[in-house]
Amino acid sequence: MSAYGSLKHSDVEEYQVDISPTEVIPVSYGYSKLTKLVVFIAATAAVTGAVVTYTKSPITPGVAGLSSVSSHHRASDREATEETTGLLTALWRLQETGQFLTGHKYTNVYGQNFQDLEGKAGMSDFYESANAWPGVFGYDFTDILENGMNFTEHIKLAYRKGGVPVFQWYPKNPYSDGDATDMTGTPCKKLLEGGTEKSYERYIEYLDVIAKNIASYKHDDEFIPLIFRLMEDSNSETYWWGTGSNSHGDATCSDGEYKMIWNMTRNYLNNHHGLHNIIWEYMPSSPGTDVDSAFVERYPGNELVDIVGFSHYSKDEASFSEDILSDCQAVANFSVHNGLIAAASDIGLIKGLKDVSDSLWYYTQYGEGLMEDSLCHKISYAMTGANMSPKTYNVPLKDQTTYNGFKKLVKSGIALFADSPNWKDLKMNMTMS
Repeated sequence: MSAYGSLKHSDVEEYQVDISPTEVIPVSYGYSKLTKLVVFIAATAAVTGAVVTYTKSPITPGVAGLSSVSSHHRASDREATEETTGLLTALWRLQETGQFLTGHKYTNVYGQNFQDLEGKAGMSDFYESANAWPGVFGYDFTDILENGMNFTEHIKLAYRKGGVPVFQWYPKNPYSDGDATDMTGTPCKKLLEGGTEKSYERYIEYLDVIAKNIASYKHDDEFIPLIFRLMEDSNSETYWWGTGSNSHGDATCSDGEYKMIWNMTRNYLNNHHGLHNIIWEYMPSSPGTDVDSAFVERYPGNELVDIVGFSHYSKDEASFSEDILSDCQAVANFSVHNGLIAAASDIGLIKGLKDVSDSLWYYTQYGEGLMEDSLCHKISYAMTGANMSPKTYNVPLKDQTTYNGFKKLVKSGIALFADSPNWKDLKMNMTMS
């Protein structure tokens, strides 16, 4: 049987595993959102089998109630490669150091003044400014599926330098073949019918293309571990896999359907395609305020998730660290209590850095602002947006206003890079070149 051919399957349940629905424990007494979150964590842990110690009593969020439940980390994919498990363990241990891996999207694909679609030039604005490669390299499977791009050489370079590839994906509506924001039909319901249903066939075709590309990410004939941020913002109305409705008022994706698709996608890539180098990241929308939908109603379950992240782009440079605090605290609190890894997956300023006036913004807001908080300092990585031109960028070059703060962050030891000694020491079973 071809490992990566586009195959037809008659039963979508072939790619499901048993998951109990998450039970929500009622919360009263006017507890804060973070206190409610701890109670919801208890419910989640109960149905997923996480090894967690908790009480239903209100707690004061802080470092004292957030110690890790174990000194090692087990991948949600029980057949994960040794190197994938080693990377997860390194990220797990990183949360105790008060340091985080940092990087940005498309770092070796686009820059303010370059474009490298083949991945052979070895260029990066981040490297030019930091004299170090980023710890995380961001990419998007949407570019592969819809624009025919190929990131194989980019991924190989990221790995050789010691970085971690992170992929997001905005799948097209499998019912209408429209983009991710197309709310036509009931795509989740149709997809889950399996068999010869067109929505299912389309979705499987998407996954087959993704699988073929992941299979090409190898070093010395070994699969390169990567993070896959699947179907983000599922508790918002933005995308067809979210909580929105079609023109007839029908939900495009119910809570249960979303979790079944997450489950099916994982099992299809892990088990049908035999890809065990994937670290699974769940990223809800506004987790600091939409606690119920983020961590109960749409949450796939601890046994299907490795990392929990958040995304926030602020309008105001001066209030950036304050703006993201609620989401960051919620994700860090939930992750640590559930034996998961926390991430500031996609953060920055809406308009980028071009008009930022504070020369130290990168250090005071992006770095220090995260690590000084007793909860947020638990994040293991933070990633910001791409550099596309001198007018649209998130990593400064020399002579740009925010460069001084970026350099201060580089020298501070708060942020870690691909070749940082502390990061190298933390990594287990990672073959570096």
